[in-house]
Amino acid sequence: MRWSQCNVEAEDIPGNERYDVVLFTEVLEHMNYNPIPVFRKIHERLMPGGSLLISTPWKRYFAPAHSDPDLFHMPYYQTGDGFIDAEKKYYSIDELYVLSEATDFHVKSLELCNGYLLAWFLKK
Repeated sequence: MRWSQCNVEAEDIPGNERYDVVLFTEVLEHMNYNPIPVFRKIHERLMPGGSLLISTPWKRYFAPAHSDPDLFHMPYYQTGDGFIDAEKKYYSIDELYVLSEATDFHVKSLELCNGYLLAWFLKK
């Protein structure tokens, strides 16, 4: 097994390996740009039937009054764009379903636990 570090919003996923499982825990809310391209990159690298496991703060619990941009109105990364390490957007249950559909995943399960969304996406 090998470990690599990259900026998944700006770079390709390192190597050529295909994966059975990708853990995406406490990452989604820190993304500066639309997550659709990143989820598509992950989808391409998963084996057929592979799993993407996600945990992220639930918008309704952590920031119900905060106005976040709609998923489809979020900007896409452009070469040279900067990054800010902060919680940029909180997601709703509906948005995770929309994100799964937009990136060709099936939601195997989606649960709430202590204010966090725990999602299991399967590659279609």
